[in-house]
Amino acid sequence: GATVGGEAFYTLRLIKGRLNDLGAIAGTATDAAGKHLTVSALILAYDADDLVGGSVASDHIATSDSGKYVIPYLPSGNYKILFSPSNADTTYYIETWYDGAMDRESANVVSVMAPDTTTGIDFSVAFGGNIFGIVDFPTGYQTDVYYETEVILYNADGLGEFEDVGYLTFARGFRFRLLTAGTYKLAAIHLLTNLPATYYGGGAFYDANNSTTIALEAENTVHSQWTTLASGAGSVSGTVYHTVDSVYDASLDGFILAYDSTGHILQAAWIGYDSETGAELAAGTYTLPGLVASSYSLRFFGESTELGSDSVLNIWYPYVPLTPIGGEDEGDIYFTVIPTGAIPIEVTTDSLAVAGVDFYLDGYSPPVGTEAAHHGLPTEFALRQNYPNPFNPSTTIQFELPTAADIIITVYDILGREVVRLVEGHREAGYHQVLWQGRTQKGREAATGVYIVRLVIPLSAGVTPGYTRNIKMVLLK
Repeated sequence: GATVGGEAFYTLRLIKGRLNDLGAIAGTATDAAGKHLTVSALILAYDADDLVGGSVASDHIATSDSGKYVIPYLPSGNYKILFSPSNADTTYYIETWYDGAMDRESANVVSVMAPDTTTGIDFSVAFGGNIFGIVDFPTGYQTDVYYETEVILYNADGLGEFEDVGYLTFARGFRFRLLTAGTYKLAAIHLLTNLPATYYGGGAFYDANNSTTIALEAENTVHSQWTTLASGAGSVSGTVYHTVDSVYDASLDGFILAYDSTGHILQAAWIGYDSETGAELAAGTYTLPGLVASSYSLRFFGESTELGSDSVLNIWYPYVPLTPIGGEDEGDIYFTVIPTGAIPIEVTTDSLAVAGVDFYLDGYSPPVGTEAAHHGLPTEFALRQNYPNPFNPSTTIQFELPTAADIIITVYDILGREVVRLVEGHREAGYHQVLWQGRTQKGREAATGVYIVRLVIPLSAGVTPGYTRNIKMVLLK
């Protein structure tokens, strides 16, 4: 029952002319109790130096083989071996890499020195557990909402890493199969509606006391009857700008994603469109609806006019740009690590509407107040410490104005020489920020060293006797 795949292996066999010049891998598959398996399965060999290519050789374990296998016709080299059960014969054995690894990258390497057979490559195969249940909805929701609702499975043994996602059936049911023993959390979410994430147990975020942890043993099936999905009347809204003068292009795919403090997704908004009705909104605007009282870290995730469709910008509010992500990374959407410098938005009541939370994809600070995001105007003039600090190549500088004023923000080197003037002009009362990208007024890269940022509000602005504040920051390459 052995098969060999790959043009290189057929060519090698023709050149060698003799099958006994090739090696093999042999072993036995048993269950967790040490009993030989009497199920149908494939044992697949992969080139250990190729983490994406298909299998190069295999053997089929029949129900009468007592779990024994031999993968023949292997030239000298390193391999990774996979036990893959046939779902036609068994529903509960978990696909497993040698030696107990759950993914190809972390699997142990098996070496072959032809013409010898590498023996003792045995598998102890575990049964998989199942979690299934039903999700309830508030009254008034149509059935089409059911099968557009996602149920997200998180691994609660670690940081809550994304494990899997599935959609509800028409009958509001869900099922996760072939899970390893451990602890899990479940969240149901209908993204782009006013139904944010609700965890099994009723929690509104991952580490809430009523976000129930499910303990799953091997071969154990857990039924999770859901509580009704929650929905608040709070919201966060704003505008996404490519630059200070241009709003986000409605022809591009872009979203604002909202996360709790642990990095788990809670809600999403489609830029330029009403998330619930699909109606077109003012260009570049967004609204995250249905929010309950909590703290939300926001993230722009989408295309830009500078990048192709295979890459997306990845920018956290207020302006923390991360490396563009190539292609689609599903797990990164549902769970991610919130970067240093991301500032959460506070929704203090279930009905609070927080407006003016704007994104600038080039990092420019808007010449308007964003007091709505901070629940009121500042009480004093202030220049805050830049972040990050030290930095390379860019850093964000925040300042606060209790009243409208003409201001100047300048960067100087340690000898007092002007490097670049970041802001000069009128600004409304509110909370502001400006990005310095580590360049001089002429666009050259600034050198490593200590720099001074100075905020000046002249006497003519009505502030007596004027206002001047300095902060130090370090550009470290």
